[in-house]
Amino acid sequence: MKATSNATPVILRRIMCLALSLMAMAALALTTQLAQAGEQVPFTASFTTEFESSVVLQVAQITVIGEGKGKHLGNATAVTINQLVNLLTGESTATYTLTAANGDTVVLEMDFQSSPVDPISGG
Repeated sequence: MKATSNATPVILRRIMCLALSLMAMAALALTTQLAQAGEQVPFTASFTTEFESSVVLQVAQITVIGEGKGKHLGNATAVTINQLVNLLTGESTATYTLTAANGDTVVLEMDFQSSPVDPISGG
């Protein structure tokens, strides 16, 4: 009587599954490392803007559109359609989207305190 074994195809399948699993884990590890932020660097930018505002009760809603240049961003546009300022308390919020010429975006969500300015003295 002659005995044959299918052990070789089973072992090959297990090795292939193991190899594919290891490749998938390596790809996930590499992707995770690429997505992590590197060293923090200062960001500076300067924009020339135009704005429109409307006031309802004590809240001013401000829309801003501008163009300028940012460090690590290059030529860019800046846009917000939801800057809100409470004229009584100075509490303010805004979300600005900076869009680089290549389409990259930086979104800035801010909560801040506004201070009144004397239109005569500028202070």
